[in-house]
Amino acid sequence: MPKLFTNNGAPDPSNSESPDEQSKPPMTYQEYLNQRTIQENVTEDYVLQQNASFMQGAAVPAQQNNPSVQMGEYFVIPVTELRQMLDSGDNPDFIHVYNALKSNANSNSSTAFTQSTILVPVKKVTNDNGAEVHVRANSANTFYIEAYSCPPDKRCPPLP
Repeated sequence: MPKLFTNNGAPDPSNSESPDEQSKPPMTYQEYLNQRTIQENVTEDYVLQQNASFMQGAAVPAQQNNPSVQMGEYFVIPVTELRQMLDSGDNPDFIHVYNALKSNANSNSSTAFTQSTILVPVKKVTNDNGAEVHVRANSANTFYIEAYSCPPDKRCPPLP
């Protein structure tokens, strides 16, 4: 069965009602990396249950609140694009995945907003003060990747 890289089982401090937990500074990238763990024996059912939870808790209410927003279940990103992003020479340590809404004119001239995601490589650099910091890669060789939610994007191949 597949494995899943995920955050450790510790609760997210931002969800805590404790002032001590809420006042903690954000994790560094290294602290974030150190707390990542592997969940063994992840089933397709687990993924589908998490997706159904997102659809019921976020996508459906968003679409009911604003019918011009179109949200989907998944994104399709070719592995060749991921490799090109990773092999661009930026040597990224992390990838930020941004949620986005892209506005599009419908055939009836109204505006629809389609959910998309944009992947941006993040790398470690040394700033002017000699400290190591993480920044978005932005060289001429950098590749970002944008994908639209499937469905409603008709270009998406269906799931088996």
